[in-house]
Parts: sequence; structure tokens; C-alpha cells
Amino acid sequence: MTLLRKNLALSSAIALTGTAMPIFLSIVLLHYGFKYGTLESFASGAALSSTSLGTTMALLKPEWRATVAGTALMTAALLDDVCGLVIAAVLSQLAGASVVIPWYIIARPILVSLAFAIGTFFAALSLGCLFRWYPVKLRNKSLLFIMIALLTGYVAGSHYAGTSELFGAYLAGALLAYIFPRDGSLSAFETHIRPILHVFLSPVFFASIGMALPIRALGSINGSNRVVWRGIVYSMLMGLAKFCSALWMLVWRTDVRSAVLVGFGMIARGEVALIVTQLALPLLSTEAYAVVTWATLLNTAGGAILVGCFLRRVAEIE
Repeated sequence: MTLLRKNLALSSAIALTGTAMPIFLSIVLLHYGFKYGTLESFASGAALSSTSLGTTMALLKPEWRATVAGTALMTAALLDDVCGLVIAAVLSQLAGASVVIPWYIIARPILVSLAFAIGTFFAALSLGCLFRWYPVKLRNKSLLFIMIALLTGYVAGSHYAGTSELFGAYLAGALLAYIFPRDGSLSAFETHIRPILHVFLSPVFFASIGMALPIRALGSINGSNRVVWRGIVYSMLMGLAKFCSALWMLVWRTDVRSAVLVGFGMIARGEVALIVTQLALPLLSTEAYAVVTWATLLNTAGGAILVGCFLRRVAEIE
């Protein structure tokens, strides 16, 4: 936590750049180069603004996570995913808007998300202090009930307030992790939820993502194969957009090796990008959807490979 607070400004700069650069470069390439619509180009870049936190965590060993580079990378990836969920709420509102987009269509999801985040922060502080002053031991079933009730409340509240339900679920998890002891909540999760997660929820989740992939459109659309080279070019540009965010590591005068690690670690997109793409589907043409899917898949696989090869090379040198 000390290292996190010390490098919060660095992580925020990396995350902001990692969110803005894909959107900016998407508009430049897709709108001015491929002649897609402006809103279509923005939605494509917004989908590619996320970072795969799961891939990042899986590849980093504990000793790397305790370094400045590891902390900055994990925090930036987390912030990027949060921004991606907020942008997803904006895109879902834009998808149902008319030709003329009122200002509140964009402002409402952002302001509601900010209000939810601030409210959760103060709720965590208040409840955390309360449980420290008056410690209460809860059984697994009681913890499970609180988990489900809080998750349901956050998801329903975020839906009716106008922000992303996924963002509400994320805040509910963060609040639970802060106010309850890790051993108790973890025990309740392992006993009652993990079996259902492994047997049913995870397969359904990944099957739904796989079914949403435009497999046929990835190779050809209306007899033209240009979607392939456009997808590859766009993938390379999106990888470069994320890698550029690591330049802040050099501004903070860290070593080049740490900057390269952060740059490679930011490239992988993961399931959040696919979810945001699905939410933006009404704004995308068939070709744009296929191009974004190309970029998501290639960046996720390529980012993981680059990080793995880099860490293996560092281990050989040391």
C-alpha cells in the first residue's frame, strides 16, 4: 500500500494515457484513414482502451508485483478497466440515442459513476472503522447473504441510475474486500460460490464471449479480404498506443527495463474489451466490429507473449 500511494500519480498518468491514446489514434486511423464514422471510430477506440488485469496478474511473479513497475502496471491496468466500464455505460446510452445527441446522454453515466465511486469510498471508510471498533464475527452463510444482497443492490442501483452494471458489481466487490476480513469472506466464497463459478458461471461466461465473436467476418466481408489487413494494421497501432503510456516511466526516471515491462503489460486487452465491443455493437458496422475484434484478440495474445518473453529474458540475464 505504501508503494501504491507513492506511485499513484505515475499509475494515473499511465492509465490516462492508456485510455486516451487508443481513442485518439482510432479516430485518426479509422475515421480519416478507413473512412469510418466519427462515433464508430470513437466506439472502437473506447473498446480498445481497457487493459487485461487478469493477464497482467497471471504473468507477474510476486517479486515483480512488489516493484515500482509492477505496482504501476497493476494499478494502471485496474484504472483502465474502471474507465472502460464507465465508457461502456456511455456507449450503451449512445447506442440508444437519436441522431442529435443531448449533452446528458454522455454526462449522466460519467457523473453517476463518479457519484457511485465517491459514495463507495466513504462507505468503505465508515464501515471499516465501525467494524474495527465493534468487531463482529459472521458465519459463512451470513457473509454469503451480505455479499449477494450488496451485489444485487449495487447492480440494480447502477442500472436504474444510468451507469454500467459491471461497474456497480466491481464497486460492490471492492467494498466487500475492504470492510470484511479476508479470511472470512474468502472462506464464504470458497465454500458457497467457487463451486458454482467453476462448474457453471465461468463456462457460460466464456461460451457467451466465444459465441459473440464474428468468426466468419474475421476473414472476409462481402467477398473482400481487406478486413484482415485492416485488422492487423489496427492491432499494431493499438499495441503502440498502449505501449506509449510507458513513456511516463522514463519521465519518472525509472530504468528502461521497467518501462518496457509496463509497456508490454499494458498491451493485452482481455474480456473487458470484448464486453465493451458488444455494448458498442449498435454503433459499429460489420467490418468495424471485425476489425476491433482482430485488434482485441491479437493484442491480448501478443501482449501476453511479449511479457512472458521479456521476463524470461530478464531471468536469463540475471
